[in-house]
Amino acid sequence: SKKNKKSKQRKITIFTHDSIWDLQACLLAILNPNLNYNNKYTSLITPKDIVYVRLHPSINKEIVFGEIKKLNSITENIKIILIANKDESIIDSIINSQICVFGASSYLNIALKLRACVIAVQTEHINNPPIQLKNIKANNLQIIYPF
Repeated sequence: SKKNKKSKQRKITIFTHDSIWDLQACLLAILNPNLNYNNKYTSLITPKDIVYVRLHPSINKEIVFGEIKKLNSITENIKIILIANKDESIIDSIINSQICVFGASSYLNIALKLRACVIAVQTEHINNPPIQLKNIKANNLQIIYPF
């Protein structure tokens, strides 16, 4: 389809679930220099990159930046841009991104189906990322941890 051939306008987009911790954990996992994954997609990310964030509708965007600043050693040099949910669909956000980062969001399964480069972040100590069994060994998936 025409949309799939569109150029990837964004390098990194984080898709949050319904907590600010989910966003913080994703930022920690992809930008923490002490976590050396050196494989697949995380090796492509640098602190100079702009990180786009598509917030879950239940998250108050007014408090997001204050909470992110608490991660100052990790986020002091990055630029974060929020994607307005009303301006584009989740599918468009996935298609427009080179690397899609998900925490506890099951939308990562849609991104995998769309053949996007997906980083699934283990944002909870108890539950694994909500990856469907058929997708667990997908070659366009990297699972990482923020701890």
